[in-house]
Order: sequence, then C-alpha cells, then structure tokens
Amino acid sequence: MSGALQTFRRPVEAAALVLAAGALWCGAADGEPLPPGTQLEQLTLPTLDGGKAELMGRNAKVNVVLFFRPGQEFSALVLKDLAACEQEMAGKPVHFAAVVTDQYPGADVQAAVTAAGVKMPVFVDGGAALSGRYKVIQNPAMAVIDGKLKLVVFVPYTKNHAQVIRARIRHALGELTDAELDTILHPPSQQAGGLEGAAAHRHLKLAERLLAAGNAEKAADSARKALDKDPNLADAHALLGAALALGGDCAGARKAFDAALALDKQNARALQGRKECEGGAKR
Repeated sequence: MSGALQTFRRPVEAAALVLAAGALWCGAADGEPLPPGTQLEQLTLPTLDGGKAELMGRNAKVNVVLFFRPGQEFSALVLKDLAACEQEMAGKPVHFAAVVTDQYPGADVQAAVTAAGVKMPVFVDGGAALSGRYKVIQNPAMAVIDGKLKLVVFVPYTKNHAQVIRARIRHALGELTDAELDTILHPPSQQAGGLEGAAAHRHLKLAERLLAAGNAEKAADSARKALDKDPNLADAHALLGAALALGGDCAGARKAFDAALALDKQNARALQGRKECEGGAKR
C-alpha cells in the first residue's frame, strides 16, 4: 500500500483538467452538468496500486466510470453491485472503472474496494481534477460513455440503481430500444395518480435536473411543486431535503428527510441525507 499512499499525493498529469472538489451535498463543480454528447478525452491516471492506466477501455463500446467515496453506505452498495455487473457482462465490450479523490487515506479506499470484491481498475483523482472536469456534484454517480468517448448519460444514485445502470449499459450496447429503456426508467406504477400524479413527477424530474446542476433554490421550489400535486411522494420529500441541505439549511433538510422516511423507510436519498446532516451538525 505504500505506493498507493504515495500516489494519493501526486497531482494528476493532465493540465487541461480544472481543479474542483465534488462531494455529496456540496456543489463544488460549478455550472451545468455535462450534457449527453459531450466529447471526453482519454486520460492516463494514477491507480490505487501505485501504477498508471488509461481511464477508458481501448476496445470498449461502453465505458462505465463510477465516482465514489469510502466510508459511505451507498458508495459501498454501488461498488458491490457494479462489481457484480462487471462479472455478469464479462465478454461484452464494456469497460468498468472506479474513481476516488485523493483526500481519502489509501488504506480506507483499499478496504472499500476489497469488501466490494472489485476487480475493475480504481483510479486516484488528484485534487478532484477529474471530478471537476466531469462536474460531479454527488457521490456515488456513474458516467456512461460510448466507444467514441462521448458522454451518454450521468446516472446519479437511486434506490433502484442496480436496475437502472444495467438498463443504461444495455441500451448503449444496442440491446434495448428507447421504448424499452423508458419503461424500465419510468415503470407504469410511477405513473399512478392521473393528471396530478403525472404533474408531480414532471416537477420531480425538473427538481432532479436542477439539483444536479447545483441550483439548490430552484430545485427546492420544484420539489415543493411536486409535493403540492402529491404530498405522499416520498422521493419529492427526499429531494427537497437534498436541495435544502445543499443550500445549507440542514434543519429544514432533516424535516424533509424525516417526511420521506415516514412514507418510505428505505428511501436511499433520505437515509443518506439524514446521516450527512447529522454528521455535519456534530462537526
């Protein structure tokens, strides 16, 4: 591990990258998120084992890049699931990679990837340069990138992340049609509630985009509009909490997270957000 620990202190050798930190509830990556179709570049970056490697697979039709952090429950879940996904898709032209910023001790990162059974390369993001370049606001998050190094989509963590990331990969491989992908991403059960329910989900989707762009105030407004249409929408309460936390109102965020958990005890965003706010209050 000595090589890995030394690597954690080396700057990423890519002058074109803009330095910016990215962490849960912290909008450190300024501006709008990278839009689909953004042309990315192949980079050679330090790896956890002290070596260097190319971030993207040379012969891959689809690249999946996970941004995570050790010691975070949902990062651990995604790491484990992505490791299983990599095994399931062995033989397909899909390249998996994980990225962690150099602010964490190498031993902690190694423990996280070992516990998850990760075989994919783990890259060390010096100074959060790559996170800044990709405008990562929340961890965990996954970038799906095609073989020509164009961004297909960013996939933030959701409670059905395992299903969503597999669907996104299969769609990028051409195994799913647009209609089949849409059915997976928006199952019929989510469309219940008639016109009011549909309007609530429209506001919720807009709130998601605004939150991803780091616009806490407008995201909170859209989440409240969703709740006006459907006050029992747990995801809207959770997203409101996330927006309030991003804006620095952890007291209001905790109330929103509690409301979400009263409706859905396993709501991933509310569980993690409540923990984040409690942790911030103790510091």
